[in-house]
Amino acid sequence: RRWRVPHRTSAATTVRCSPDPARGQRPRPPLWLAAGRPESIRAAARGGYNLLLDQFATFDVIAQRLAIYRDEIVKMGQTFDPMTVGVSRAILLCRNAAERAQAVENRSKSLARMNAFGRSPDGKYVSSMTSDADLVRATEEGALIGEPDEVIERIRGLQNAGVGYILMVGMGTRIPTLHAFAKEVLPA
Repeated sequence: RRWRVPHRTSAATTVRCSPDPARGQRPRPPLWLAAGRPESIRAAARGGYNLLLDQFATFDVIAQRLAIYRDEIVKMGQTFDPMTVGVSRAILLCRNAAERAQAVENRSKSLARMNAFGRSPDGKYVSSMTSDADLVRATEEGALIGEPDEVIERIRGLQNAGVGYILMVGMGTRIPTLHAFAKEVLPA
């Protein structure tokens, strides 16, 4: 809701508008909580937050984490809504085996850098956002990688697990890839 304040000059009267929402906006905007450990996921459900899952976990780990959230929602007597779950995924549309091999190599290097940041120097703490130690597996089983038909199947798998939103990240989000995604993947 915007408020308007007339502003008069010698030539005309204009109206200034504030883009800020009214205090106490109803309905309240949804709050999202990024969580990866089971206790954090359960806390997100109990707190009434939407759940944002990371871009590094494999599809099977995402399904396990989502099941924890869904089970906690149901345990509280509420109905699970897939539109309360989002997951970030790298998108790597490939046209042939050579492009795929290059995409896997590049993604594996990125995951190695992220995994290094996700561990304490003494190795005692490992973040829930680190990927599978097998970086090729982490790429093959965690990214939206492949030709359009394969990417479509991966998206359907996430939807079947209960994901309502997919946020695309990474080098694959360049304009030509997004155009190809819009033309070849979205219509499915």
